[in-house]
Amino acid sequence: MVPGVFRARRAHKGVQVSTEVLVDQAIAVLRASMALVELLVQEVSPVPRATTAVKAFPVRFLFWLRAFVVCMRCLMRVAGSTGANGAPGKNGVDGRPGFPGAAGREGARGLPGKDGETPKLDEFYGDLKGVVRKASDASYVGGARVDILADKQVIRSVVTPASGKFRFRIPGGEYVVRISDVAGMDGLDYTEPVLILNSRTTARTYAVAKPLGPGKLRMVLTWGEEVKDLDSHLITSTGCNVYYGHKQCPDGSASLDADVTDGFGPETINVHSLRPGVYKWELRCFLGCV
Repeated sequence: MVPGVFRARRAHKGVQVSTEVLVDQAIAVLRASMALVELLVQEVSPVPRATTAVKAFPVRFLFWLRAFVVCMRCLMRVAGSTGANGAPGKNGVDGRPGFPGAAGREGARGLPGKDGETPKLDEFYGDLKGVVRKASDASYVGGARVDILADKQVIRSVVTPASGKFRFRIPGGEYVVRISDVAGMDGLDYTEPVLILNSRTTARTYAVAKPLGPGKLRMVLTWGEEVKDLDSHLITSTGCNVYYGHKQCPDGSASLDADVTDGFGPETINVHSLRPGVYKWELRCFLGCV
């Protein structure tokens, strides 16, 4: 193998070599080959070239070989070095959409869901715990009818036992308590508003009494569970002070008829005969006040 060709091949594999360098190396190899051919011709036959047809063949061969090399060199020079890359072409027009594929298989059935939690209705309900007592002497009233009204419609109803106690469980909101059918109090229709709070118990005492005639006055005090005992004081127009320590005026014009000390009341002061002047009613905390 010719060394020049071997170097050209090895360079082509590992390093980028220009085309002109390769052509020059090829020309050098051809020239060396031509020189060897001339030497061989001279050694084979010392006879002058022009006298024999045998020696004319190498001459013609060398002539055409040189012409071939010159043409190759011209072509390589005309070709020149590689030009810069051209600008990228424009994108072609989008093709038409293909036909829709076949429908896929139905997926596997999922696991069953968990049961929902039962809503806690207790969070939206409250309790009304009450007792019906007479305002005149604080005795318990049995057989009374107790109605719970919402928007003037009865939604709950009960008849009290001998203890006079009752209890309702109703949604939180504003209601009206109505008490009727009390024995010995014909025509009584006692009403009082109440607010029921969610998840809480509201305690109330309902003191009922007959209607008063003209020239008379009644003050009834009841309270909730926050305070243990409240006291009612009345100072009449004559200066008489009616309270738990002085339950009746000397002239009998006013008296304390009910004094409950175990909570919720009632405490009732009746004015049996009104006198001209100013009456002053005071409330004082006796036990369990903050």
